[in-house]
Amino acid sequence: MRFSLIRLWRERRLRRAFEPLRVRLQEELSQALAYRCEVVPASGKGGYDRLFYVEKGGRRMAMMRVKNQQAGEPTPVVTEGLRRALTADERLAHEWSAYAALSTQNLSPKPLWRTEAAIVCSYHPFARVAACLKADGAQVWQLLPRVCALVRAMHAMQIVHMDLNLGNILVDPQSDQMMLIDFEYAPVAGLSFADACRCDYLRVINDFLRPRRGGRELQKDFTRFVTLLQHEVPATLAGGSDRPLCAHFPHIAREARSRQAMEALLGVR
Repeated sequence: MRFSLIRLWRERRLRRAFEPLRVRLQEELSQALAYRCEVVPASGKGGYDRLFYVEKGGRRMAMMRVKNQQAGEPTPVVTEGLRRALTADERLAHEWSAYAALSTQNLSPKPLWRTEAAIVCSYHPFARVAACLKADGAQVWQLLPRVCALVRAMHAMQIVHMDLNLGNILVDPQSDQMMLIDFEYAPVAGLSFADACRCDYLRVINDFLRPRRGGRELQKDFTRFVTLLQHEVPATLAGGSDRPLCAHFPHIAREARSRQAMEALLGVR
């Protein structure tokens, strides 16, 4: 209870600190869109930044990411030494660039407007794959191959994510369309594109192996799981890596058969 009250107090203080910027961005965006919009705080996590809905007459039209200067800058290199947490300005530019490319193939939201403090992209009332699997882990057999196809399509455009957990993948339960969101990291200097691709697969497979992300279902028929991955993960990535990548992904590293499967699929150790 005490920690909940502290979090609530911190959130209210942060909202007050953001209020002048929110009002300014609302006015600027209204002028750019040529209609009166409301910029409303979103309840979802925004990573390092703050997320807002852009609404017109109560209808959600877009999402706004505003850089959080209150939180300071992230640590330049994440502990596993494979990816770099971007600065506030880099995050906005990196996500805008990724969305500009991926949205042409309907693989991400479409970027709509940007300023020095924020970017605005199209709004999609989709669910996060992580939430879908929490509700029903048996969906993993349908969702896993579709996620792999999404990752292949992204890599074919020479783009990597570097934070590819199931919370950063959206799915439309009506059309089954999937989208990638939240591009907040970049590979560290010296990491090859092939190894960055391997990291994307390892991170998302590691997330699938979590018990509440479908992992219980996958462990029941591990042979089927590996066979599915053999069909979905590009064989070109099995050429081998000189980095011990598996150790950075605990749900893969802790079990010998998972490590062996990744060694065969991705040429990693």
